[in-house]
Amino acid sequence: MEPPSARSRPDQRDGGLPLDALYEILLRLPAKELCRLRAVCRPWRSLLSDPQFIAAHATHHPGPLIVLGYHTVRYHPDHRNEGIICDIMDLSGCVLKRVRAAVGNEWVMSIQADHVCTARMISTGKGYCESYRLLNPANGLVCALPEGLAEEHVEHEFGSQTSIAFGQVASTGEYKVLRLHDTESNQHSMQLCEVFSLDGSSNARWRGKKPPPQIVMLDRWKSVVIDGIVYILSYLPDCVATFDLETEEWRQNL
Repeated sequence: MEPPSARSRPDQRDGGLPLDALYEILLRLPAKELCRLRAVCRPWRSLLSDPQFIAAHATHHPGPLIVLGYHTVRYHPDHRNEGIICDIMDLSGCVLKRVRAAVGNEWVMSIQADHVCTARMISTGKGYCESYRLLNPANGLVCALPEGLAEEHVEHEFGSQTSIAFGQVASTGEYKVLRLHDTESNQHSMQLCEVFSLDGSSNARWRGKKPPPQIVMLDRWKSVVIDGIVYILSYLPDCVATFDLETEEWRQNL
């Protein structure tokens, strides 16, 4: 956007600095600093209050975006889904982009960094299990995660619940996915733990890992990933299980 027209400018120069140059300098400062600078003098206050400057500054300093996920088969009488899996909105609630589901029955499992994890139910011949995709809403790229269990867990079957979390390894920036399953072994309930690396390799697969020290909650929205560490609510009172995506090991409970 061009600087304000000469008609809207309070002065052509300010302290020996051409207004065009001042405009470009102030345009690059964060909004918090501009609030303080409005008190410098009347010309600066007039410039910083100019609607054209405010619009140009907003363009140069886009605020955080919100990703709102949906379940494509759930129905609300006032809102038809029409296959929308998620909306990308600004803080004012304006929808900037809509992402449609690849299939009818799909829902958002979790959102982390610049990816959205979705799930859908598929038939395995022995029952049903969830199939997952990672979507990058910014560029439209889709990564379908492998179906089936890790080689280390082939003797097991999918249980009634599955939980998935993903994030970036803090030291390398590599994306990894943690998947947990309910299952049974010798009539005892247990949870399988598997990790998948999004490294672009054609032979990437789920890798079986040690189960969590205690049974954790596999419901949606029971986990969060911060700086490469997965935090999952445990069924133990006041206990949170932690998994390190870099070492691919469980850490001490919180």
